[in-house]
Amino acid sequence: MTALLSQVVAKRIASDIVEDGWACVDSFLGHEQAADLAFECKHLEACGMLNAHCFEFQASNGERLDYKHEGRHFVDLDANRILAKIAEAAPRLAEFAAHSAPKLAQKLAAELPDLGLVVGADMANHVQVKLQHTNGSQGCAPYHFDTSETAPSRQLTLLIYLSEAWEPDFAGELQLQPFLRRPVTLRPCFDRAVFLG
Repeated sequence: MTALLSQVVAKRIASDIVEDGWACVDSFLGHEQAADLAFECKHLEACGMLNAHCFEFQASNGERLDYKHEGRHFVDLDANRILAKIAEAAPRLAEFAAHSAPKLAQKLAAELPDLGLVVGADMANHVQVKLQHTNGSQGCAPYHFDTSETAPSRQLTLLIYLSEAWEPDFAGELQLQPFLRRPVTLRPCFDRAVFLG
């Protein structure tokens, strides 16, 4: 977890976010910690503890409809929403969400003061952490838009890929569409972090 807490890495991430709107860091957590978190992700999936990914949208006739996204499952890990059974089944993920993620947010807030990230003792209550598991051709989304009730207040998103055996044939790359620039394609390599500002 040295990269996560490194001030040098935080400065580089901040610089890239300001310049490009995103940043990518490989070997973000370190192999051992990433493997531990990946193991707990698999454990939660095997135990059926991940929720189906659903979202609500409005049809052209005004009716509110739910869409269940096959191939995607998630669970909330942040301090405000993690269930006790999840924390017990995945203690390393729970620790990451409760302690490491707020520490990282604190460092990035210091490097990106213009974003006005919430800082201070209550910071853990403002950092959201989700585990999303995608599987198969149904796991991808042609476009992603944050539409949850908390999306308007979200200032920074971090994706950490924990796919240990990912191969190019699996697809699942993240394609960014920077404003007035060419698309950027990032492979979901193990222990890769992608920051989106």
